Amino acid sequence: MEKKYTAGRALLWAISGYHVLVGLVMLLSGELAIKAAKVFGGMTLQGGPEQGAIGEMFACYLIAFGLLMGAAAWNPVKNRAAVTIGAVLFALRI
Repeated sequence: MEKKYTAGRALLWAISGYHVLVGLVMLLSGELAIKAAKVFGGMTLQGGPEQGAIGEMFACYLIAFGLLMGAAAWNPVKNRAAVTIGAVLFALRI
């Protein structure tokens, strides 16, 4: 891999790690996810079955997105489509 992609790869690895970590926290511990939302996002959430189901779906999305960004970070030239998909999903989330 060429050196000129080092910063981009580092950013993609950071994005990947963040999304996988947050997704696993949400998937494995709903109570911890509620506490983290309050501390980091200033949100007050009430736990319930509906919110749990939505949280699990969102957690699966986060993990899949993190794995996609990990594949893109591994070789961004070969996985240009993954980088493009990641940029589009980021734009849609904003």
